[in-house]
Amino acid sequence: MELQIKSLRSELDKMLQEQKQMFEKQNELLRELNSKSNCDPKSASTHYPSSCEEATAFSSHSGVYLLQLPSYSEAPFIASCDKHTQGGGWTVVLRRQDGSVDFYLYWQNFKQGIGNAHGEFFIGLDKLHALTKNGDQELLVIMENNEGVHKYAKYDYFAIGDERSNYKLTTLGAYSGDAGDSLRKHEGMYFTTRDRDADAHPGDNCAVAYTGGWCGELEKQNELLRELSSTSTINSKTASTHYPSSCEEATAFSRKSGAYLLQLPSYSDAPFIASCDEHTQGGGWTVVLRRQDGSVDFFLLWQDYKQGIGNVQGEYFIGLDKLYALTKNKDQELLIVMENNEGVTKYANYGHFAIDNEQNNYKLSILGIYTGDAGDSLRAHAGIPFSTRDRDNDSYKDNCAEMYTGAWWYAACHTRLMMFFKPVCLFVLLLNISVIKCEEQSVQHLDRLGNLTVKYGTKSEIHFEIKDNSREYMELQIKSLRAELEKQNELLRELNLKSNCDPSLASRHYPSCCAEATALSRQSGVYLLQLPSYSEAPFIASCDEHTQGGGWTVVLRLQDGIVDFYLFWQDYKQGIGNVHGEFFIGLDKLYALTKNKDQELLIVMENNEGVTKYAKYSHFGIDDEQNNYKLSTLGVYSGDAGDSLKAHVGYPFSARDRDNDSYAQNCAEVFTGGWWYVQCHAR
Repeated sequence: MELQIKSLRSELDKMLQEQKQMFEKQNELLRELNSKSNCDPKSASTHYPSSCEEATAFSSHSGVYLLQLPSYSEAPFIASCDKHTQGGGWTVVLRRQDGSVDFYLYWQNFKQGIGNAHGEFFIGLDKLHALTKNGDQELLVIMENNEGVHKYAKYDYFAIGDERSNYKLTTLGAYSGDAGDSLRKHEGMYFTTRDRDADAHPGDNCAVAYTGGWCGELEKQNELLRELSSTSTINSKTASTHYPSSCEEATAFSRKSGAYLLQLPSYSDAPFIASCDEHTQGGGWTVVLRRQDGSVDFFLLWQDYKQGIGNVQGEYFIGLDKLYALTKNKDQELLIVMENNEGVTKYANYGHFAIDNEQNNYKLSILGIYTGDAGDSLRAHAGIPFSTRDRDNDSYKDNCAEMYTGAWWYAACHTRLMMFFKPVCLFVLLLNISVIKCEEQSVQHLDRLGNLTVKYGTKSEIHFEIKDNSREYMELQIKSLRAELEKQNELLRELNLKSNCDPSLASRHYPSCCAEATALSRQSGVYLLQLPSYSEAPFIASCDEHTQGGGWTVVLRLQDGIVDFYLFWQDYKQGIGNVHGEFFIGLDKLYALTKNKDQELLIVMENNEGVTKYAKYSHFGIDDEQNNYKLSTLGVYSGDAGDSLKAHVGYPFSARDRDNDSYAQNCAEVFTGGWWYVQCHAR
């Protein structure tokens, strides 16, 4: 009996531990649901890793990643990371392989960077300094000749100085390898380019002599470095840009629908963005066509269909070249899902699907066995080439693509799949895709998620007290615990189902302002916002968490004069520049941001000496385009920059081609930029 009780106690302890783990999983899911019901992994936080070692910590893939070095810039940059060489985690800083990029360039080019991370490139001296100045970095140089012979040189420490020191090669640790320690004599030398001679060679500029920038007293750069293709990495032979070739591979670990980078070498070495669906019929589907709201014009030309139409967040077509590359080597299924405005769904599934190349007009070459309830209407199109408004390949006397204002594999104009099921709210083609449902169903789904979060929003606690050592009592406790665990399992299944991210949520629900977007991350950076009164599609915004409590949406940034703001009404209406540099958010978005919410305005100015002034207004709002985006609301002023904006209240916006100010001349022309001008001297 005593042994049985001990056994029961052990089982009870084990089950209590399982329940604790269950609660932790449940709470993790609830936090995920609360923080972002749209499950966009990139919109919740803009904290980027600072090295490839960190970026690839949970990935097994080499390739392109975003890194962030605050000492270089708050904006992230694209880096090439290598996961395969000597343990992985290497950041590629230089790649020379085929001579496609000219490196006989100037100081400013080497300072900022040359080429791009997919081919020959140099990361840039400023980034290289930022990467090496704070940590113990290793340097690995790998060279390979045309016969495939490899040599390498490895240094256990590596660092360079800043621009004031001419990026001097300050630190070079112990050498190992078989390429020779030819870099040693360059330690302590300054960087030299064709227009900045800092080498130790008397009379001549080595960068001119060897047509490239380098550190040192170069009589020769090392025969291998001239003879062989080379890659320098810190922390690799040419970093592999391996991306998954299908959504099935891309979502194998995340099991989440959304946008992923795929790579099809037969199409291009560069990756492309694809929409992947994990919710429909087992998941792993690549969306190749989505029609849902008529927002995208598909009455386009051959070249458009060849390259692709729209974008993966909304209506789009993946492109015939990519579709051919996807289907030519792999055994692909095709799934067509249609839904009307009443929410009735039909589908057609084909066991095999493939198209030919452009030479054969992308003929629908393979169509397997049909299953479904939408009817086998695609069968008549098997063996038929693709037609567009400017390329009539159908068998009808007229061009069916013109008659139906859209391209297809037309046999004759009366047999077109798109006509089968109307009115169409959604039409999706998927290769081994989640259905984006109508808005009403998305709202209902969100409501169900909200109810679930409210219902299970606080951690449940169950207390067990062992008061009796009898076998009957222990068995009763275990029975009760099993029942409770089953309930928890049911809840977890429901939470998993809800949190797996229906694309209807992902594509429709984003925060509407930076205060909401950064509520949990508390990180400045780039986020996706959504303003339904502006557009159903999300847009990229710059959010600031460092200034006066955070939660600020940056609407205008002027800093270095790189972006031309002497532009037209349409430019100011849509937006200018990009969120990583100088930019203006756009008048339509600014109106949508301010029309329904009580917004503050903060203006921060800094001169070349680093002196900062600010002006803050407790309320801010502008009118719509019909009222020329008039500055309609400006609250109480505080700050030390002066209340110079007050005079502009009630005035419309002016641009170089739209003079709405009260002056005889167009102030936007006088001051070469748009604004809410009163008189040209009051800006």
